[in-house]
Amino acid sequence: MLKLHEIQSQFMQGLYAPHMVNAGDFIQARASHSATQSLQAYRQSLIGHLTQALSEIYPVCLRLLGEIFFDKLSLRYIKDHPSSSLNLHDYGLHFADFMHDFPPLVEFPYLPDVARLEWYWHRAFHAQDEEDLQIQALSALKAGDMPFLHFKLPASAHLLASTFPVQQIWAANQPDSPTHSVDLDQGGGSLLIWRHGYDMRIDSLSQEQWLFLSAIEAGESFSSVCERLPQQHPQCNPVQLAPECVAQGFINGFYLNGETS
Repeated sequence: MLKLHEIQSQFMQGLYAPHMVNAGDFIQARASHSATQSLQAYRQSLIGHLTQALSEIYPVCLRLLGEIFFDKLSLRYIKDHPSSSLNLHDYGLHFADFMHDFPPLVEFPYLPDVARLEWYWHRAFHAQDEEDLQIQALSALKAGDMPFLHFKLPASAHLLASTFPVQQIWAANQPDSPTHSVDLDQGGGSLLIWRHGYDMRIDSLSQEQWLFLSAIEAGESFSSVCERLPQQHPQCNPVQLAPECVAQGFINGFYLNGETS
């Protein structure tokens, strides 16, 4: 007799690769359904839920590709990327990379970055709520604290750089958009996708803001950023960029020596 963890393992394998298992080993047949038929019913339900989740996370990609192609793409993705979380909001992390490596989409090189924007939007929407930066606590820091100061982006924030106008593509494919065409030759840019309270945001960044926020996101200390960035990029002045980014909400926290504040 199979142990519980063996039954569970074979059941999960059967959901994603039914040809690799014998359903009768872990599912009891009924008068109206064979073990294989029962497994197929479970599998169709799972695929339906995961496909629906992908369509809700990536509505612009769905609109650009069409429902039939998107469903076929989703089926291939589900086969290669089984769900590893009980929360459907966690599913679809690798969809953009999968699209990038999917040969039929080679003529649509902008789609993976559109998918990345949609994934970041989805994660920002479901990110935890948080308070704004405590300016008084920041101003109370002493000079000796400066070498240990690290800024933080909002918990919902994601940086995205693309050579394609993905923000315009995304905007043109919203239900209430008055514009439905985008010139791909206009080039791309750098974006910050985030949420401020109930306000979902996609902000275009200057090159200086992108370099500064990328260093912050990587966990680099403010003193290191102030030393390195101007040497590598003379146009960058972190001392000016820091209050500018704080004022716009791009920075909303800090910590010293690993202590979150």
